[in-house]
Amino acid sequence: MHAIKPEHIAKLAPEQVAALSPEQVGQLTFDQLAALRPTQLRALGGEQLQAIRPSRLQAVAPGRITGLRPDQVAAFSQEQLAALTTEQVRKLTPDQIAKLSDEQRNALTPEQVAAMRPAQFSHLNTTQIAALDPALVAAHDP
Repeated sequence: MHAIKPEHIAKLAPEQVAALSPEQVGQLTFDQLAALRPTQLRALGGEQLQAIRPSRLQAVAPGRITGLRPDQVAAFSQEQLAALTTEQVRKLTPDQIAKLSDEQRNALTPEQVAAMRPAQFSHLNTTQIAALDPALVAAHDP
């Protein structure tokens, strides 16, 4: 996979990206991940997304995070979520955040939560809000 230039990765059809094994997706370089178009990213399944190294998720442009389906974001591990940049976290949609488990939401760092917009929490129900780590609530609403 390393031999494929990023500009060639960008030309793959979404179906071709969907056919990559989780191991192949896990071998994608930072630049190759950065080259993936929104339609290609939406073609990835949960196991493929989980195979991406947390530090390499930062290659995905913040605006492209918004284009992921809520179930795709929910496939991220706690480590992957904690590795997102504040700019990426600000682009998460209310539906994406609501689809995360309590453990996943609590894996976000105080810096990430502090950067979030109030509207991003609008789809959380009372049970989900009650499950938020008090330190994260304090970070968002000092």
